[in-house]
Amino acid sequence: MKKVAFILLTAVCTFPLFANHPADTTIVIDNRKIEIIDDEHRLRVRVFDLIKENEYVERQLIFEGHYREGVRHERRHISGAFSVPVPAVAQQPRRRAPRFNPHWAGFGIGFNHFSGDDFSLNSSRSLEIKWNIVERTVPFNRNSGLVTGVGLTWNRYHLNGNRFFANEDGVTVILPTEEGINLTRSRLGINSITIPLLFEQQIRTQHNRRNVFYFSAGAVGNINYMSRARVEGRRINETTRGRDLHVRPLTVDLMAQVGLRGWAVYAKYSPMGLFEGNRGPEINPVSVGLMWHF
Repeated sequence: MKKVAFILLTAVCTFPLFANHPADTTIVIDNRKIEIIDDEHRLRVRVFDLIKENEYVERQLIFEGHYREGVRHERRHISGAFSVPVPAVAQQPRRRAPRFNPHWAGFGIGFNHFSGDDFSLNSSRSLEIKWNIVERTVPFNRNSGLVTGVGLTWNRYHLNGNRFFANEDGVTVILPTEEGINLTRSRLGINSITIPLLFEQQIRTQHNRRNVFYFSAGAVGNINYMSRARVEGRRINETTRGRDLHVRPLTVDLMAQVGLRGWAVYAKYSPMGLFEGNRGPEINPVSVGLMWHF
């Protein structure tokens, strides 16, 4: 404002020098332009800021005054804008909300048992190996959804007590060996393609939203594409195809698993039975094992 007052004082002092000019007078001082207009009834003084942008010079009005018969009217204009500096506040990176991640794909190993007729298995050798290759999901939200996919399963059932699977008159039976014959191996092997339909619920811990505890349950369909019985021992070495033993080509198992992060414990039960109805013993396989999901 002191600068503007100085320019006005300069304009008033120098105005008599230009009094003989008929209309108005223009003075440029230090990037300021002063226009003095006298129309015989009043004196008008306007002060502009000269702002140079590229090749053009713009005028910005900063002061305007009218003087008539000892009465003056003055108006000042604020030139430019001002800003109040605000200290920057460091913001933590925004954490992405976790999405629903199913637990089917992975590798697992378990132990097989029989539920039904009184036939015992060698549990240490009766293994189930699972390799779940593909998984897909239909999420309900970030914590629950339906899970499906494709996997491969290899089941081996080793009989105890010198017994073996055989076909007698079109019916599968489990027979003891003849006296004096000891078996070194008596097993039934079934290879399957598996397709699940499971409901999965996940629970995330308060401290780590990706530290997931989960459980799932549902049905697993099995396409038994190969089955075979093998008997080995002294004076005996035989292989019997599964279709001759009336192994079901299609079965459905009930499965449940519970886990934390990438590890889970599962249990599976086959309510349909291992053999076709009325063509074999009533045996329902049961398996319990450990899964590593990736």
